[in-house]
Amino acid sequence: MASPRRPPGELDRRILALIEREGRPLSGHMLAEMLRAEGRHVAVSLVFRSLRKLCDQGALHKLLSARGYVRAPSDHGVYLCCTGCGAVGVVVDERPFGAIGRGAGEKSFRVRRAFVEVAGLCAPCSRREHR
Repeated sequence: MASPRRPPGELDRRILALIEREGRPLSGHMLAEMLRAEGRHVAVSLVFRSLRKLCDQGALHKLLSARGYVRAPSDHGVYLCCTGCGAVGVVVDERPFGAIGRGAGEKSFRVRRAFVEVAGLCAPCSRREHR
């Protein structure tokens, strides 16, 4: 017997809730495992399709250095990714994006969304490194 269809948007809402709850970058495979642990049997391909849609809508950002997805507090976030422990902080500041917009405009390039990833060490990891 086929499994019942989910209401439209249910998977998107559940993925957003999991990312909010965890408060750290999560990969598509991690999300699929979390959904399975909740008793939801969802194909990994559907999780990635949902993640792509949520990124396109501006609800999530995919952080390359953190290898995961995070909530997008705005279209202009500077993500501070700790290479020691994997923690991610975000600074919302329009100033760096003004320069990006001006530079893109000079090249006749239209920016849809911009965010910046900065790799470094958070305060606790920095203190541990300097002991």
